[in-house]
Amino acid sequence: MDSSRIIVMDKGLIAEFDRPDVLLKNEASHLTWLVNETGVQNAALLRGIAFGEIDINALLAKQTQQKEDSDAPLRTTPRAQSSSSSAPSQQPDSVPSQPPASTDTTPEPKPERSDSSSSSSSSKSQ
Repeated sequence: MDSSRIIVMDKGLIAEFDRPDVLLKNEASHLTWLVNETGVQNAALLRGIAFGEIDINALLAKQTQQKEDSDAPLRTTPRAQSSSSSAPSQQPDSVPSQPPASTDTTPEPKPERSDSSSSSSSSKSQ
């Protein structure tokens, strides 16, 4: 959204080409549909960037600072690792576009193709 022009492709052809703010003013545009599909919170953020209401560089600097601030106490107090009170400080809830990567509990996919070691392969327990 922080671009002078955007090309929106549809089935391999250029469907739209203009400034982001111009395309977003048209409710029937492909870009408007794509932005709306990101969800209410992200769509508001993207529109704010496109219309110049949000400075993306300042937002990214703020996110970086919040990340550094939230990581610093966790590094200096290793004994608080088992405490559940330190978990909320890892995730800044004031930044709508940042995915909650620190709270992802999805197990990592591992390429396990061996047929013989099915019972002793998982040794993690948390």
